[in-house]
Amino acid sequence: MAEKWKTPAFLLGYERDGGEYVVYARDPILIARVTHFGDDEAAWMAAQKNVALGARTVFNGDHIMLECVHGITSGAVPNDQAGANRFAEIMSRMGDWYFYIMKEREAHDRN
Repeated sequence: MAEKWKTPAFLLGYERDGGEYVVYARDPILIARVTHFGDDEAAWMAAQKNVALGARTVFNGDHIMLECVHGITSGAVPNDQAGANRFAEIMSRMGDWYFYIMKEREAHDRN
């Protein structure tokens, strides 16, 4: 029996203007805009104050923020502290996943 193909949890997408986005493709669906601040840690820290739901990471001195800009839920995530914790957990995993993507890009660029 063939295994059922499953959509990856995270997908990387781009806008025509060059904007980069990460999509959590399960429930709840979350779309996060990726912003690179380079080595400007002060701007990175200041920008975080205006983000309600997001993740951050640093890769080779590049300060990166993922800001959730859209969310769609089927109602499976409760609208209480447990739901907020679930969203935060997903965003944390998204930040870790994006860090891994940056490592893969670097390895690919070296080859």
